Amino acid sequence: MCGFASADNLKLTGGDAGSTNLYILSVSLWSENLTKDVSVTEKYFSGASLKYTANTASSSSQRHYKVEFTEGYDSCRVLWGGLAATCTRLKDLDGVFGSFFVFHDLSVRSSGVYRLKFDLFVMNITGAKMTPIASTCSDVFTVYTPKSFPGILETTALSRCFAKQGVSVRQRQTGENTID
Repeated sequence: MCGFASADNLKLTGGDAGSTNLYILSVSLWSENLTKDVSVTEKYFSGASLKYTANTASSSSQRHYKVEFTEGYDSCRVLWGGLAATCTRLKDLDGVFGSFFVFHDLSVRSSGVYRLKFDLFVMNITGAKMTPIASTCSDVFTVYTPKSFPGILETTALSRCFAKQGVSVRQRQTGENTID
């Protein structure tokens, strides 16, 4: 029942919320040999930055700060896009329902050779710390600079299958700039 009066505020009822599992798959970017997480990097920029530290409280109403020069570093995300996906029930190429995690907008901002690491979590409503229940890694892949980019790969059959079911995935048109 809907309404704005306090008598209209009824609790939502349904299945036992404690028994419903929500699976989340997170992705991170790793070095080729899986020794370092490179999803975020610190880059140096020329020039100094200022670090402000509040001095101890004084009796005056004005705040006083200690100012220090520090080297200029800034963090930058290398893996860009949605870094977590929920489990979605979709049909595969054979028309059989399965559970899939779709990362439709990932991109890597620096050229190099990488692997993706996927960690599977079960969300709980207790707010307790979560640890992955499973992990796996992708094959090694190469990210090219714009000048050395060999061309766009053709859309996979599975991506086209998911798109027909309403999943938002990028689809490439076949043409002269594609790689077979």
